[in-house]
Amino acid sequence: MPKHMRLAYRPEKPVSIIELPPDLYAVQLIALSSRDDLEAFVKDNRLRGMSAARVENEGEIFYVMLLGIYESAAIAEQAAEDIPPPLDKFTPWVRRLGSLQQAMIRADETSGSSRF
Repeated sequence: MPKHMRLAYRPEKPVSIIELPPDLYAVQLIALSSRDDLEAFVKDNRLRGMSAARVENEGEIFYVMLLGIYESAAIAEQAAEDIPPPLDKFTPWVRRLGSLQQAMIRADETSGSSRF
């Protein structure tokens, strides 16, 4: 199992990103302006075990791919240091999960839909 998966936070039961504690950390890899583009990227690169989210930034909607969710910034940084190809060409962004959740809520409000 890759390091980024071994280090990832695992809740007791499956929950959406929005339901996780906001004091966790996420490693964001890419942000694309189209859901179709993100899905094509995932398919073309045969990626598995990643999460995605729709977010709002400065009035625009983006679709982001996450390497994972982690219990601390230090653990997230460790995971970000060992990104598998082809994702290793991207610069990961370790961010507090709460800021990602707020951006997800804004995306829902902007688009008028709570579904991704």
